[in-house]
Amino acid sequence: MAISKSEEEKKEDAEAEANASSVNADKLAELEEKRTDLEGKLKEEENQALEIKFPTPVKEKDKLNVIIFGPEKCGKSTLANYLA
Repeated sequence: MAISKSEEEKKEDAEAEANASSVNADKLAELEEKRTDLEGKLKEEENQALEIKFPTPVKEKDKLNVIIFGPEKCGKSTLANYLA
C-alpha cells in the first residue's frame, strides 16, 4: 500500500526547496562578487611594476679578501656565500 503525501506536506516540501534554492542563489551571488573583487586585485598586482632592490655596494675600504681552504664538505662555499 503506497502512502501518499498530504497537500500540506507537499506545500512544505515545495517551500523548503524554494528556500534552499534561494539560499544557494544568494551564496552563489556572494561568491561571484568575491571572485570579481579578487580578479580585480590580481590585475592590479600584475600591472604594478616589480620593485627590485639590490644591496648597497660595499666600499673599497670595507672589502674583505680571504682565502678559505680545507677538506671537502666542510662548509667552505657556505662560509663564502655568507661572507658575500
